[in-house]
Amino acid sequence: MLVDLDLTEVPPPPLRPSMIPAAISAHESDLWIADRELPLVVHLDADRRVREYTVPGQIFDTPPADRTRSVWAHADGCWVGGWDGIFHCTRGGTVEAITDTPIRDGAAHAQTLLAVAVPERGTAELILARPGQDPVTHGPEPWGDLESMTTCEGGFVLLFRRRDPSTGALGAARLVRVDLHAAVTVGPPLETAMMSYRPFLTGLPPTIVDGTTAYRILDDLTLAQPNSLPDHVLGGGQIGDLLWIVGHPPDGSGRGQWWPLPGPAVYPADHHQYWLFTRLDPVTWEPIASIPIRSPRPDVTIDGAGTVWVTAAGVHSLPHQHMNPPELLDVAELLDRSRLR
Repeated sequence: MLVDLDLTEVPPPPLRPSMIPAAISAHESDLWIADRELPLVVHLDADRRVREYTVPGQIFDTPPADRTRSVWAHADGCWVGGWDGIFHCTRGGTVEAITDTPIRDGAAHAQTLLAVAVPERGTAELILARPGQDPVTHGPEPWGDLESMTTCEGGFVLLFRRRDPSTGALGAARLVRVDLHAAVTVGPPLETAMMSYRPFLTGLPPTIVDGTTAYRILDDLTLAQPNSLPDHVLGGGQIGDLLWIVGHPPDGSGRGQWWPLPGPAVYPADHHQYWLFTRLDPVTWEPIASIPIRSPRPDVTIDGAGTVWVTAAGVHSLPHQHMNPPELLDVAELLDRSRLR
C-alpha cells in the first residue's frame, strides 16, 4: 500500500510558553517563580510588576521530574537551587552563582539556606549559605537517601533512609538536626520502620508523616508513639502555621471513607485528573478546607496576606472556601507583557 502524504498543510508545533512554572516561594507580597526547564526566575511584586532573572545554569529539556530547581524567598531576594547548583537573586536585579554542586533539596530559615547535595548514592553533603558570605559545608556523610527536610525552631530537621543499592529494599531511617551555625546532631537509627514511598516532615512540632501514621519527633531525635491518620496521604508539608496534605479524592469506600472531606463533593466538570489539597489545623490536624488541584506534588507557599499559592498546571492561588476551584495566575502572560514594554 502506498500512502501519499502532503505535509505542506501540517501546522507547526505549538510554541513553548515563555514560562512553565515549577517552583514558587513567597515573602510578604513578593512571589518568586522558577521555570521547569529554563534557567529562568520571575519576581512579581505586590502590583504584579515583573522582574526577570536568568541564572547562569543549564537548560533541562523535558526533564523527568516536576522541578529541576526550587526557590526560597526572603526579605531581600531569593535562593535558587537544584540540579545545576545554588544561585542567589536580589530584589535589585542581581544574580550570584554560589556553587555548581547539584543539590537534592533545601529549606530556608529567613535568609539562611540549608541545601543537601548527594555526592554518591546513600551519602549527603550539607551546604549552609547566607547572602554575602561563603557557604559552609559538612560531609559527605553516609546517612542514606534524603527523604524530607523542614525548618524547626533554631534550624532544620532532615530525614534520611537507607536503601539496598542492588535491590532497592528499604532499610533503617534516621533524623539529623542542623542549627543555624551548621552544628550537626545525628540521631540514632529509628526503631520504627518508615514504610511509605514518600514520608515527609512537618515542623511545628517536628513530625514524620508516613502514609497513615504520624510520629512526633522528640528532642533526642527518636520518635514518640504513633498517631494514626484516617487515611493514606501522598505528601504534604508545613510553612509556618500552614499545615497541608495532598491525597487522592476519596470515594467513600476506603479506610477513611470520605476523609478529609465531610462527604461527597463535586469536582470541576472537565477531563483533567485532580488530587485534593487539604489544609489542616496545625494543632488538632483536623481538616479546614480541601481544594481540587491538578498535581499530586505541588510546590506550595503562603504570602504575607495568608494566600496559599501552588504550582499545579500553572500557578494558582487557593481559595479559603471548601472545594472552590483555584484561581490561575498566568505568569507567562505577565512575563510576555513585560517584555513588550
